[in-house]
Amino acid sequence: MQFHPDEPFDHNLGQRAVWEKLKLALAGLDGHAYYRFPVFQDGGFYRYEIDVLLALRDHGVFALEVKGCEIRNIASIAGNAWTMVDWYTPTEAPGAQVDAQAFALRGLLATRPELVGVRVHPRVVLPFVARSDWVDRGFDL
Repeated sequence: MQFHPDEPFDHNLGQRAVWEKLKLALAGLDGHAYYRFPVFQDGGFYRYEIDVLLALRDHGVFALEVKGCEIRNIASIAGNAWTMVDWYTPTEAPGAQVDAQAFALRGLLATRPELVGVRVHPRVVLPFVARSDWVDRGFDL
């Protein structure tokens, strides 16, 4: 697995944590990982930045939206809307955010004949939230 760049170029703790875990977990796979991958729409009017993009030969492309919050920062979730506490914004919509990024990425892939049909998997990643805490709060429902 090749990582571009080898080390993150900013100080986002959540994204850095995911990047380091991916480097360990995916070391033997055939593919590429990109940190803060930019996606432009036609004419450059719309710009998306995917926190982490994984291109894995046998699995497709994964668009990862990383939220560095802790479980205590999520007050409630209703559909795509997350109500946040002690966070830099009162609401988040990471599912809708990564879906929009994946849609733009699919459009980009469709312009390259050799990439048509590549599956894109949007995912929200919470590196500082344990699965057990997520379940305890009922967010798995």
